[in-house]
Amino acid sequence: MQQLKQMTLKEKIAQLYLIDSTGDFAEMAEAVSRAQVGGVLLFGKDLARQTQSSLQKECREYQRLSRHGLFIAIDQEGGLVDRLSASPAIAAGHAYPSPAKIYQESGHAGLRKEAAMVAKQLKTLGINWNFAPVADVADDPSSFIYERTLKASRKESGRFVAETCQIYQDCQVASSLKHFPGYGNAGDTHTGVGVSRKSKAAFYQDLEPFKQGIRAGAWSIMVSHLIVNCLDPAAPASLSVPIHDFIRQDLNYDGIILTDDLQMDAAKEYAKAKGMSPDLLALLAGNDILLGGNWQTGIPALVQAVRNGQLTEARIDQSVARVLQLKARLGILK
Repeated sequence: MQQLKQMTLKEKIAQLYLIDSTGDFAEMAEAVSRAQVGGVLLFGKDLARQTQSSLQKECREYQRLSRHGLFIAIDQEGGLVDRLSASPAIAAGHAYPSPAKIYQESGHAGLRKEAAMVAKQLKTLGINWNFAPVADVADDPSSFIYERTLKASRKESGRFVAETCQIYQDCQVASSLKHFPGYGNAGDTHTGVGVSRKSKAAFYQDLEPFKQGIRAGAWSIMVSHLIVNCLDPAAPASLSVPIHDFIRQDLNYDGIILTDDLQMDAAKEYAKAKGMSPDLLALLAGNDILLGGNWQTGIPALVQAVRNGQLTEARIDQSVARVLQLKARLGILK
């Protein structure tokens, strides 16, 4: 890819950062312009008090400032994780119910209708990547992830995941299978360490929604910070070489792999114990996108990691090639 060959090492590494928005548009626009990061993740605070036209204007300005095209992402699952409702003007009275509620009331037809509506809305707003659908399955209603799952069988969850991915991507909005390999009934890694102690047999069963999503051609997979004992009892999945090898080799997946937010406790605690940054560990594990990483210090630190031999530029190039390919698919590559 000619564009990749023309980029400096610093520019390449910046493309691997998809940074959390602070809610201050001017501040984020400056970050996009100055650092040329790969993307920005919007939250409810970015949409509050916005109209459709004002958010469209901000997204167009982000794209204007980006030399390679910008991922503009959001977490719009529906239900508990619903960013669009932060703006009454954008939501326009729509409730954005959880997939489980839609499934219970109107089955897969209802899920397809909702996905098509939200995908079109995001595309219209200028948002080109939704961190959905949730492919986790959980049997315990007390699990922190339970309310965000379809609350259905693995087969039915897989059908929902596959159809949602196809609908989004037909609309030129990237989807993301999350949170690989599935939390199940494990603990919340936002505030501590979560561990899956399932047998390999049970682990493989829970992968069914992810497998269906991969077969449907999902453009990205988000990897959680969950420790999966049967594959790697030491590292969170997001920072684990065996987990990423499993995705690439066993599941034969060649799309974008991104971390869950690297500011979450489980990632930071493990990296601190290893004496390395979460950003470096994530790239060494095989991720293509660093979500929420500390880009201000991370970009120069990763440049130095290449120069001192901790990380190879060839490894960086693999991920940048996937990033540019996805930007081309989304029609935003410049």
